[in-house]
Amino acid sequence: VAKKPSLRSAVRKLTPGVQPVPSNPYDINSADFDADLFVAKLVGEASLSQLMAQEGEIVRQIQGLDSDMQTLVYENYNKFIAATETIRKMRVDFRSMEDEMEQLASSMSSITTFSSQISDKLRTRRQDVARLSSAHSTLQKLQFVLELPNKLTESIQEGHPAQAVEDWLRAERALTHYKDMASFAGIQ
Repeated sequence: VAKKPSLRSAVRKLTPGVQPVPSNPYDINSADFDADLFVAKLVGEASLSQLMAQEGEIVRQIQGLDSDMQTLVYENYNKFIAATETIRKMRVDFRSMEDEMEQLASSMSSITTFSSQISDKLRTRRQDVARLSSAHSTLQKLQFVLELPNKLTESIQEGHPAQAVEDWLRAERALTHYKDMASFAGIQ
């Protein structure tokens, strides 16, 4: 029975720069290994003790390969179990994270609603505070008008008539600026 050429030998032939490995049908580790040829050659050339030794070696190799295969299966099974557990934990974590995200979205919505309500309630008070702050600032600017008689007397007594004139001119500018206000109309 003629063997079909292996895929490995076909790839080697097509791959540039790779030296073709000579095929050996008697090499048990070769892709071109032919069991019938190997056994026929071994039976024809070897003595009974060599055949027994070869059989023992093959049995040891088979047992070693079986052991290696069992180890690989066990290791991969353990990895599979660990991966399954990890996926299960991730699924649980994602579910709890989903719940937390929904709670966060709900909380953010509530915060936005409360913030809007507070902003609406404070809007009118903000306008009142701004108006009062402006009035307070104006009153502070005009405070010196109330203190003007004392400042003028003090400046003249201390021999600083130029300072008294400067204070008077400043008060006159302020009174001119606010002359339309009813409370300042009588002062001029």
